[in-house]
Amino acid sequence: MGDLILNSLEIEGFRAFDRLTIERLGQVNLIVGKNNVGKSCLLEALRIYARRGSPETIRDILTSRDESGGFDDQATEVDYIDAVKHLFYERKIFGEHPDGDTFKIGPAGEANLQLVVSAQWFEEIDDGRRKSWRPSEGAPPPIEGTNNFLPGISITFGEKPVISGPLSRFSLDGRFFRYPTLQRESGIACQFIPSDGLNEDTLAELWDNVTLKPEEEEVLEGMHIIEPGVERISLIGPRWGRGRTRIPVVKMRNVSEPIPLRSLGEGMTRLFGIVLALVNARDGLLLVDEVDSGLHYTVHPALWRLVFRVAAHLNVQVFATTHSWDCIQGFQQAAQELGNNDDGMLVRLERRQGHIVPILFDMSRLGIATRQEIEVR
Repeated sequence: MGDLILNSLEIEGFRAFDRLTIERLGQVNLIVGKNNVGKSCLLEALRIYARRGSPETIRDILTSRDESGGFDDQATEVDYIDAVKHLFYERKIFGEHPDGDTFKIGPAGEANLQLVVSAQWFEEIDDGRRKSWRPSEGAPPPIEGTNNFLPGISITFGEKPVISGPLSRFSLDGRFFRYPTLQRESGIACQFIPSDGLNEDTLAELWDNVTLKPEEEEVLEGMHIIEPGVERISLIGPRWGRGRTRIPVVKMRNVSEPIPLRSLGEGMTRLFGIVLALVNARDGLLLVDEVDSGLHYTVHPALWRLVFRVAAHLNVQVFATTHSWDCIQGFQQAAQELGNNDDGMLVRLERRQGHIVPILFDMSRLGIATRQEIEVR
């Protein structure tokens, strides 16, 4: 196992986590735990970290949870706060919570590699030619009755300012914090697969990135996990302009006409998305929520063997969530068969005295747990 993007992870003040420290991570990490212990929150934190606080990523996360209602043309400062506060621990910011104005994400103990997102007030400056904003010093003013103070967000990566400005610069049409004096941090490659899978536009975009490249063969091999008769994959439909979305089709052995991928079942579509995202995440992160969704338990060992192999080859660090015991067994079995006991890590999140804490299982410890059928989910 080479150098990892994240050897450890610390999340402080983000959503359900007052402070979560995972002291050791692997190339491939499986996140488990009961409902409402922060598995999806952990993936969201990693998305924000990988994209270095990209407002577009923040918008997508808030929208996916129906939390972005404040971002429209009629919004007030209170509306903006009501939307963004969902990202902060206990949903309290701007003085509502003593530690609620900042969240941090990054490797444990490495401040120079941590992303810091802070809610703070900005003062409006009008020099007669144009308006600008600067961070306000001193105690924040009340929201109502002030015209020259606006709630905002400042984002830094290490010591480098990334984005800074009032929340009113957030909007759903993509106009975010246009400050020419601040350099946007590009971050690292990151592919995220939600529990309900990738949409057809995203599948098409990812497919175009690998067409006629060696990665295309990896995708085809992935399809053979469920259906060995697949000979070719393509996407049909208009590439540009308006019209119906391009859809994936497959050429099956001894079948003359192409067959829509979806006609082969939910599992094939899920598998296509996972493998396609994996080969598009070179030198970055692959995040999969409910990785086992739509997949029969017999598929899990072969899927994990492919994930371990391709992740090592393309330098991808994988984080996936599951509730499935079969998925956990397949994960451990694949690592053992490949001799990758040092590359995998199972992280169980659980609540203890009101705090979420991680319990780590390396592959040796997980092997003992699976053989003795010890509950680790």
